[in-house]
Amino acid sequence: MFKLIHRRLYSTIKYPPPPSHYETKPAKKYWKKITFLAFVSGAVITYNYPIYTIVEKSIPLPKDEEETTKYNENLESKLNSFPLVNHYRNDKSFIESRGWHHLETATAGLEGFHGTLLTPGGIAIPPLAFHSENGDDIVFVHVGRRLSGYPFIVHGGILGSIIDETQKANIIKEFPYLTPDTIHTKSLNIKYKFPTFVNQFIVIRSSVNKSDPNSKTYTTKADISTICGTLLMEATSTLSADDPLSYESSPASSSKWLKW
Repeated sequence: MFKLIHRRLYSTIKYPPPPSHYETKPAKKYWKKITFLAFVSGAVITYNYPIYTIVEKSIPLPKDEEETTKYNENLESKLNSFPLVNHYRNDKSFIESRGWHHLETATAGLEGFHGTLLTPGGIAIPPLAFHSENGDDIVFVHVGRRLSGYPFIVHGGILGSIIDETQKANIIKEFPYLTPDTIHTKSLNIKYKFPTFVNQFIVIRSSVNKSDPNSKTYTTKADISTICGTLLMEATSTLSADDPLSYESSPASSSKWLKW
């Protein structure tokens, strides 16, 4: 009797299932479908609405005079708030200047440079420059989103033009007998170090490495960096000058120079 009851109890004991019983079944993999749908959706959107158009509609630039004035005032306030700007302002060895002539050494063409780009999203406010007695030149320029080549990245040709013109302007400051009409770029070598994103202030530093008045050639070096110091581009150039005496008696040349 006792054995029978023991056998019945033993037979009714329920042991826990094996660990494999608790393992969850692998979920169905939908990631391939999701990736495919995301790719197709993105392709359709970017085909019909380029990224630039989407940004323009999402964050519109100023359209009237009042909005443009406010936009430029915000840029001016931001420029003057940088510690680096205040550092050079407080350094007595640097002379501060402001104006388009830092990007306008080619009198024939650069009217179009800052005339076309003198707009919100381009180069909206005049560059700010500091020039030292030893020939170092530091220029602050704001590059807006309309200067982009690839989305959100400043076009390399724009950066090349900016650094070329600032180097010319620096040479003219060092050698006053030169004018925008007498200085020409013979060669310009550029090394791009990091993408330059739009909607930021960049710092262009340039210096005259060597000058030879006899052969009328000048060698300069320059670089572009962010306000925080990230190196974006390096450049070296060789420039040549015409005989300044042939321009001294030219009324047209004098009148162009006075426009600065």
